[in-house]
Amino acid sequence: MNTTNVNRWIGVGPLGLPLYGALTFFSSLNPQPDPNTHLEAWSRFVTTDSYVLKHVFLSIFGVVFAIFGTFALGAFLARSRAGRLGLVAMVVTVLGSTLFLTWGGVTAFAAPEEGQAVLAGLEEYEALPTIFANTMQLATMVVSILPPTVPAGAVLLVIGGSWMARSVLRRPSTETMGVGAQPRVQ
Repeated sequence: MNTTNVNRWIGVGPLGLPLYGALTFFSSLNPQPDPNTHLEAWSRFVTTDSYVLKHVFLSIFGVVFAIFGTFALGAFLARSRAGRLGLVAMVVTVLGSTLFLTWGGVTAFAAPEEGQAVLAGLEEYEALPTIFANTMQLATMVVSILPPTVPAGAVLLVIGGSWMARSVLRRPSTETMGVGAQPRVQ
């Protein structure tokens, strides 16, 4: 791939950040009931088609856009004074995002089965003992997003991601500035 195409991809890539924020915002508008206090309501909620579609197309694909946007922003910052900080931010973001993808996949595909079992009256399902996988699932979830902060954080991500993407897209490419041009970080 030539330099012009690389610069174009790096310039367009950060648009994944505000897109992730927008998808996350829309996925958080109708939060699910707490299964610990409202198990039947939660079960009805997670067995709907819209629950699965929202998780797959808004939450999971949103995180994929965040990862792509983060890599593009990291590549843009790599040749600047903020290169090292950009690398650290990229690693932390991808680590957190992949942990969330694990949790998102579980909730998108396993929660409807659990909800269906509860609605069918399979009391034995609720009485199953806690196993190590449950503990790891909870630990992974804690690292990801807390529900009350999701809408506000998503709006901030749309604003901040749009600002970063706009800044990257406004910068002249190395082709127009000469090979030695360095991107600036404001």
